Amino acid sequence: MKRVIFVLLLLQTFVLADESRVEFLLDKLKERGPHDYAMIIAHRGDWRYAPENSMRGFANCIKSGFDAIEVDVRMTKDSVLVIMHDETVNRTTNGKGKVSELTYEEIKKLRLKTPTNYVSDQSVPTFEEVLNLAKGQILVYVDKWQAHKEAVLELVHRLRMDRQILLAGSTNMESDAYRLVRQYPEVNYVPFLQCNGKNDEKRFSELRDKMQPVGFYIAFPSDTYPILKETKSYSEYGQRLWVDTLLGKCCNGGRNDQLALKDAEESYGWLLDHGFTVFFTDDPHGVAKFLKSRNMR
Repeated sequence: MKRVIFVLLLLQTFVLADESRVEFLLDKLKERGPHDYAMIIAHRGDWRYAPENSMRGFANCIKSGFDAIEVDVRMTKDSVLVIMHDETVNRTTNGKGKVSELTYEEIKKLRLKTPTNYVSDQSVPTFEEVLNLAKGQILVYVDKWQAHKEAVLELVHRLRMDRQILLAGSTNMESDAYRLVRQYPEVNYVPFLQCNGKNDEKRFSELRDKMQPVGFYIAFPSDTYPILKETKSYSEYGQRLWVDTLLGKCCNGGRNDQLALKDAEESYGWLLDHGFTVFFTDDPHGVAKFLKSRNMR
């Protein structure tokens, strides 16, 4: 009897720990500025140290204390949601073919490749498997969700995972995707504002007043756009600002992970100084190290 009570108490401790982790992440995600903690979203998991979009990579992210994992959702021929970035399995597995033309049984037999192109022991996970892994542990940023929006949100809701889900999408409040998300009010929706250097501040203000989202995903191909003179104040007195630091400059004006390898201050430091406190990154370990140096973790 004592052993049973001990096990129950231990399980209760783990449940409370999981709940407290999620509550911490949600409090940070939704807090109004100024912010003393910057958040990290790991692009396709910990893909530099595990196959991209693999259970091992996602588990690494949880162990490393990152705040969210990004997953790419596609649907098989027999309507199973699996995690795969590309339309085909050719690049990331030892198989060939379009995800939409393969059954789940066929995809389940494949093995994911490592970053150095070796075939690993990791299989293609289902969306449900990833959600169960993440439950109570880490937030989940779902990409490529709009093609299967009904199935994605129905599964999330069935697993009672609404609060842990992050979605980015259109600024159009009349879009089918946005209307659907509104039916799941606990899901965290972030409008994607693609800046063009003209009237960006006005568009931002309209979004803030009409949508009142948990944050704003701001993409800027040039770091000289006028809105960047205002983003610091947006962050200090409003919701969090997200930035994509992946390769290229379409979303970050060149202030990306590649630049950070040479000069982290000119990349991550510049972004922090301009009010960006949610980093969607290919190098979550590098971002974490820099943020700790700035006392932002």
